[in-house]
Amino acid sequence: TLLAFERSQKAVAKPGLKARGQIKSRRRRVVAELLLELLSEEIPARMQRRAASDLERAVADRLKDARFEFATSRSYSTPRRLTIFIEGLPVDQPDVTIERKGPRIDAPDKAIQGFLASVGLAREQLEERESDKGKVFYAVIAQQGRATAAVIEEILPDALAAIGDKLKALEATLASEPIANAVLA
Repeated sequence: TLLAFERSQKAVAKPGLKARGQIKSRRRRVVAELLLELLSEEIPARMQRRAASDLERAVADRLKDARFEFATSRSYSTPRRLTIFIEGLPVDQPDVTIERKGPRIDAPDKAIQGFLASVGLAREQLEERESDKGKVFYAVIAQQGRATAAVIEEILPDALAAIGDKLKALEATLASEPIANAVLA
């Protein structure tokens, strides 16, 4: 799993090298791999390749939406398995700063309060910037990245639901012969 991979990378310090520097440099380069294998009863041959590629596309799109970049993704299929393999995932999601433009400074108080509620900040936390329409409020929100494993746990159910919606025939097949197991490594 991803957590075991991280631990194994931390434990690689070689004798004679500075352990602190070794671990620190490895953390920057550590990448993870995702192997998802869905085990099922018989999947009709005409549906196997398309189901695997749709699963790959659904997971890859959701990873990109969650701000992950990866090297490659591949899909495989057999009569009883759909498998995707994604290489080069970072161990942590990248941090991001979001800037949202708000109302003008002289806007009615109700508009300013609505903007504050939508961004979840207090008025003191807003920045004032000059724009072509005068001074406006800006909300600058820093979002810290989360562990890849935690994000993957959240996006997989949505990705699996998406392939069921796209392939009506597969959905009917899996409803009568449901997914027996899922392997995530």
